Amino acid sequence: MEKTRKLSIVIPAYNEEKTIAAILQKVLDVKLIQGFEKEIIIVNDCSKDDTLNIAESLLKLIIVLELLVILKI
Repeated sequence: MEKTRKLSIVIPAYNEEKTIAAILQKVLDVKLIQGFEKEIIIVNDCSKDDTLNIAESLLKLIIVLELLVILKI
């Protein structure tokens, strides 16, 4: 059995409500070599806009979509 390795991707964010979705999509679009999975960490640096809410919503959606793929629903 091949061991799965994790690549942690840290995305710093400060007032990125207009760009956080596009940035996250670019990260998700990158295909990793076999045996690696992504861990995405968004660090909200006290944004005064809606960055936190948008990032949380996007990450929840990704988790649900990944679960659906795993369950093959």
